[in-house]
Order: sequence, then structure tokens, then C-alpha cells
Amino acid sequence: MPSTAKKILFILLIPFLLSLGHDVYINYFSDDQKIREIKNLRINTDKFMLSDLGWVWQEYSPSTLEMARDMTREDSWKTDIDPILAQPTLYVSIIPFIAGVIGLLVTFILGIWPFSRFGDQRKRDKAGYGIYKKAKGKTRTYYKK
Repeated sequence: MPSTAKKILFILLIPFLLSLGHDVYINYFSDDQKIREIKNLRINTDKFMLSDLGWVWQEYSPSTLEMARDMTREDSWKTDIDPILAQPTLYVSIIPFIAGVIGLLVTFILGIWPFSRFGDQRKRDKAGYGIYKKAKGKTRTYYKK
């Protein structure tokens, strides 16, 4: 895989990693009681709660939330945006990564950027790209001419 594709996937994975780190921090390290529980290895995974995207937006940037709400029609906000804001941040933040994987898979199949080098190599290669086409060794024949 080209380094460009790896960089694209890493950049698209950053929101997921940030939201995972945020949820771990809120659940396990946000106050002294939780830190003491972690130090004593008394971790209750049943209490792990995922933050909603709307809560994160309201908590950390309420002015932009209000600005977005003012710029959108009320009926459109309720039908289109509210359901997304009610979803856990981890689920919403993995969507760009999945879309990037699908997009890179399509570009690989089509042989376009960032996989154009591989597409050109396929065109130049006279032997084809079968698994055993370039295998070294003696080939067997099962019939005589």
C-alpha cells in the first residue's frame, strides 16, 4: 500500500482515536475517585458509558452548535441532524475511516491515484497478475504434444 494511502487512512482514523481517548478519560480518569479505582485495579467495565456526539459538541463548543442550529431550518434540524447528534461519538467518528477504506479500495480496483503506479505496472506486465504466473521453477505438463 502506498504511503499516501496510509497517511490518508491515519488522518481519517484520528477522530475515532480522539473520541475513544475522550471516553476513556471521562470514564476512568476524570476525578480522584476513578483514579483510585484504576490504581487499585477495580475497573468495572459495565459502567463504561459512551458520550453522544451532541453532548460533546454542546460541552466543548456551544457557540458553534448554536450557530449551526441558527443556520439550519428547525424541521431539517429535527429530522436530519438530531438523530446523528444522539449517536455515540465513537460510532459517528469511525464513519470517515470506513468511507476512506471503501474509497481506497475502489481506487485500487480502478488503478487510479494513489494506486496509479500499480495500475501502470499491470498494463506493462505481459505475464499477468495470476498467483502462479511468475512462479519460478519447472512447470509440469500433463499431456504430450
